[in-house]
Amino acid sequence: MKKFRTCLFLALAMVASSPALATWSIVAVDPETGEVGIAAASCSTGVRLIAGLVPGKGAVAAQAATSFLGRDVAMEMISDGDRADIIVRKLADEDLYASPIRIGLQWLQYGLVTLNPSPKAGTLTGYSVPDDWGAVHGDDYSVQGNTLRPGVVDAVATAWQLDTVGSCRKPLAQRLLRALEAGRDAGGDNRCPIEASSYAAFLFVAKPEDDADAPSVMLEAPRHFSGLEMTWQIPLGFTPDPNLPEPVAHLRQLYAAQAPERACGE
Repeated sequence: MKKFRTCLFLALAMVASSPALATWSIVAVDPETGEVGIAAASCSTGVRLIAGLVPGKGAVAAQAATSFLGRDVAMEMISDGDRADIIVRKLADEDLYASPIRIGLQWLQYGLVTLNPSPKAGTLTGYSVPDDWGAVHGDDYSVQGNTLRPGVVDAVATAWQLDTVGSCRKPLAQRLLRALEAGRDAGGDNRCPIEASSYAAFLFVAKPEDDADAPSVMLEAPRHFSGLEMTWQIPLGFTPDPNLPEPVAHLRQLYAAQAPERACGE
């Protein structure tokens, strides 16, 4: 009976927290346009469930074991105008995960960024999150990842910084996609076969007037989510189609069809 209860607790915990291990992501804001966005890729096919967008306010990525409770708490605090350090402090509170059916803080990783008063960005990584993991943030972005090949997080952050400097700022979605590609080029997810960096990727960007569930840019590669998965937030998984492009490259194709890349001055 004790073994049965333990298995039941573990099963319920998996319902409450969907794994998004082996993931790299970037959340970012554009103070000039008020846009907020997130891009991520992973060998966990349910990766899109890590995303939390609060149009006109900020964004959060809740990954590794992915606490939906933590994600939603962060979104609520972003919406309320809280600073990033206050939100991170709340997410770091062990009492938030006290229920026996919730995954513990040690397995969780967060990155968030806001348009609220400074400090605007922050990260949090539990001590049991698998290597290679990393996190870095600046005034308008946060990059985080786990179970990666070495150098991925730094590559994403460097690409973001290089694409953001200067007087000409390209669209937020374009900069997020380039940063995601840099992570792919650095090797991506360490669990994938050597010839693959990820099995799934997404790019979401919301304008201030957008609905959180219908952002202006909502691209997924590939799209394999059922109504059950979206309603209960339980990724059932899928076998990648070998005839489809690599997911981040697929995102590039989808973005090019929706919004051709702009150069400075255009």
